[in-house]
Amino acid sequence: CNPELAALITEALGTEDWIRDATLLAKLKPMADDAAFRKKWMAVKLKRKEKLAAHIKASTGYDVPVASMFDVQVKRIHEYKRQLMNAVSLIHRYQTIKAASPEERAKMVPRVTILGGKAASAYYMAKKIVALINAISKTVNNDPEVGDLLKVIFLPNYNVTEAEVIIPAAELSQHISTAGTEASGTSNMKFALNGSTIIGTMDGANIEIAENTGEENLFIFGVDAADVPRLREERTSMNRDDYDPRWNAAWDAVREGVFGDKEYFQNLVESVNDVHLGKGEFADNNDWFLCANDFASYMRAQDEADALYADQDAWTKRWVLISTDVRSLIVRPATLSLALRSSLVRQVDHLHGEQRVLLERPHNHAVRERDLERQTVEAVREQTLRFFCVPHAYLLFVIVIIMMLLAHVLPYTTLGRPSPGPPGPLTPGRHRPASRPASSCRPAIPRRPAFRPFRPVWKTPLSPRRSISRGSAR
Repeated sequence: CNPELAALITEALGTEDWIRDATLLAKLKPMADDAAFRKKWMAVKLKRKEKLAAHIKASTGYDVPVASMFDVQVKRIHEYKRQLMNAVSLIHRYQTIKAASPEERAKMVPRVTILGGKAASAYYMAKKIVALINAISKTVNNDPEVGDLLKVIFLPNYNVTEAEVIIPAAELSQHISTAGTEASGTSNMKFALNGSTIIGTMDGANIEIAENTGEENLFIFGVDAADVPRLREERTSMNRDDYDPRWNAAWDAVREGVFGDKEYFQNLVESVNDVHLGKGEFADNNDWFLCANDFASYMRAQDEADALYADQDAWTKRWVLISTDVRSLIVRPATLSLALRSSLVRQVDHLHGEQRVLLERPHNHAVRERDLERQTVEAVREQTLRFFCVPHAYLLFVIVIIMMLLAHVLPYTTLGRPSPGPPGPLTPGRHRPASRPASSCRPAIPRRPAFRPFRPVWKTPLSPRRSISRGSAR
């Protein structure tokens, strides 16, 4: 889906063998210091950004500046993936732009934030998150005071075809799930392979990418998985003063109706702010995925990304380093998606009720017990819907038709012919002339009638003659 980048790599290496042997991509590392190569890399990225900008215009009607940073978070909509925390950061960025002076705005890095994904049909809170993102988009994109400093885009109907346009154009990709909740999350590898820098937590495949590319080349933030159980216990005693002021200010704007119907978003606001919802049977309602806890460090990582993007040479150098190192990760069996392998074993162990550490990676089963239960319910629902999809419906329809045909045809065949039964008196006109004595006849065997064209059962007249010709007993 990125022929321009593939052509550049082939030109730089002088061979196409890297397509079959990705270890050759390690030779690109020294080229990260080559200004001419970085310039070509930036030209490829710009071309892909222009293509995505045209797609956004056609899909949403919004014009986005290609000179801005393209910040992307596209994945399944779920609370643990924390699109909500991204939305709150956009509210804060909007408020900062509105409060800034013209001189301060001139120093800001313009950004286009692109979100996409689908929620499960019955996932009420996920649909509220999508509604909030769209409300933010409508407010921000139509504010002339903000201009091109910030654009918020939610692309509808995200799928593989959309990904082929979005991923090659991404400059910053967000993989910000709560530590210890992501099974693998290999979409970050797809972004990195296409020259996108990563902002994320130490969760899922981010861990392997950080180990191979160097944690300094990623924008890492957030609490560790080992601290999550303790923080979930402590959150029920938090009050407003314990939250980051930027977090409070953003949610105050939602409460005041800046982004639409405040009553509609009330339960979404309470789900991450009201400590009274975090007790007893409602213990998972008060920010179970710790958005408020990670918000300050998340904003720090965002500020670091802005600062690096201002230096395009340093930013492009990081692109090249991440792309070459991730490609080497993919072809090394020893490090081939450790997160994916551990995820599969964890699921088997969970089904068998075992509690043990897997593949030498720390994992707290108590932390994931509730999360796995939710994900299992969603997976069962998804598999059920997938089983009864259109191909299976067609197959079921064909089987029913075949059964109807057999039910109508079998009475005319040898297989469907009734057994002659015990000998009995034969009536004239049935299977022998009336002049023949009954004592000299052997048991009558019904004859097979001539072939008749198919007629629906409900249109076939029933008559005594037809019954006799079938040899039915009276």
